[in-house]
Amino acid sequence: MAKKEGRPLVIDASIAHAAGESRHPVSSASRACLDAVLRICHKLVLTEELSEEWRSHASLFTRRWQRSMEARKKVIRLGSLKDDELRGEVAIGVPTTAAGEAAQKDMHLVEAALETKAPIISMDDSARELFKGATQTAHRLRQVVWVNPVRPEEEALEWLKDGAKADPARRLGAGQGGM
Repeated sequence: MAKKEGRPLVIDASIAHAAGESRHPVSSASRACLDAVLRICHKLVLTEELSEEWRSHASLFTRRWQRSMEARKKVIRLGSLKDDELRGEVAIGVPTTAAGEAAQKDMHLVEAALETKAPIISMDDSARELFKGATQTAHRLRQVVWVNPVRPEEEALEWLKDGAKADPARRLGAGQGGM
């Protein structure tokens, strides 16, 4: 079997936090996802904001995993990618002020994904739904791929092994016209 070429991936701190050593299904799925990223040669995208989140929330397992990624030169470090125009479009597209504040806390994920054309791997389905809803006003979000490795129906490990392709069904704009 030919080795798949790795892709850059934006991995949320929710995965870094959950990937501990316990046998809990969330922990196990998060750990398996990170192991697959390392084995398959995908790359980790870290912006300033995401790096700070990782420092604050990473488990011992995740810290070792990140050191392995660094040693293999599989970490893409970027500065802050704050996009005020995109943030404004998202703020208009969410239903409430509280939802807007919640979306703004995770904007760095979609900004990094758009900058690098990288999928987002996150357990935060609430944020994903907020961003899906915001695609009506923030059209650029429609192309962002979002995968939750804890949801078995998303088959994240197979998707990673298959090259983490930007499958249309995994995009935030899935089912909407004008992607």
